[in-house]
Amino acid sequence: MVPRRSGDVPGGCQGYAGVVEVSVGRAGPGTVEVHPRPDLPGTSSLPRPRTRIGMSHPVDPSPPRADVPADHSSASSERRRSHDETGHTRWPLPRILLLALALGLVVIALTSWALDDAPTGDVPAPDATGPAAPAATDPGATTADEPPLPVDAFATREPGDPRALGDVDAPVVMVEWADFLCTFCARFAQDTEPELIRRYVDTGVLRIEWRDLPFQGDDAWLAAIAGQAAAEQDAFWELHERFFELGISELRQQLDHDSLLAIAADLGLDVEAFGAALEDPELVTRVGEEAQVAYDLGVRGTPAFIINGRPVMGAQPLEVFAGAIEQAAADQGVELP
Repeated sequence: MVPRRSGDVPGGCQGYAGVVEVSVGRAGPGTVEVHPRPDLPGTSSLPRPRTRIGMSHPVDPSPPRADVPADHSSASSERRRSHDETGHTRWPLPRILLLALALGLVVIALTSWALDDAPTGDVPAPDATGPAAPAATDPGATTADEPPLPVDAFATREPGDPRALGDVDAPVVMVEWADFLCTFCARFAQDTEPELIRRYVDTGVLRIEWRDLPFQGDDAWLAAIAGQAAAEQDAFWELHERFFELGISELRQQLDHDSLLAIAADLGLDVEAFGAALEDPELVTRVGEEAQVAYDLGVRGTPAFIINGRPVMGAQPLEVFAGAIEQAAADQGVELP
């Protein structure tokens, strides 16, 4: 059983909450099934009560009665202005509501004026195109109660790891949890990662280690298993590039057994071995274990990164990653080339 969490992550894809059960091969060769727990509470919406504004008294839709005098409207007004037993004028309820609304608007205006004059911090304003991202000046900020993790937290530095890029003894390690069907993971892989590789991996400063975190349902699990199968033949990064080049919509169309075998053949892999790996329960276990580590950390979406023990969440701009990597290198006493 693998717990799934959901939530809002700036620049990240989110999963569904609850507990899911994962199996391989039950719906045919090369398939993965994810079964949400059936007793998860759902949500419902209730109709909002409708109100009529600007009416001083209820409207009677019935036609006028013959026995009502012509000054019925004036008489009604007089009755509404009648006094109660204490001698106080009884105000109609709509007028009271309007008065309360006016007072509320005054309070809101005064509060807004006070907040505008208050000192502001370093929290960025929300972007019109999406959620606000953490401040680029301190992407790995932690509080006094939350010290940074150890430098090599969750990094394996395993020699020959087919899902890692960079020197095994690089001073900075970036562990990435990602999903092949995550739009923001694709954005990072295509727009940001190539420059990080050029600047830091190729110069010996950075090592990148991939971890699977398939948030996007059955297809995402199958894509992760396909990545593991390609890694068995030292072709993970070739498949990684092909999957993200296809785009999310096209990739979903090709996440079936035959299409994956065709991709493997096009990449020059041993198709028979690749197909057998797609059926291997051990690969499902590997994916689940990597995802579990992220869940235990409280990761709520993809992509998620830990750079020398400091987290960076979401597909942040290049400058955020560059700042975090260069700061981590400086902390290790490494001068950039």
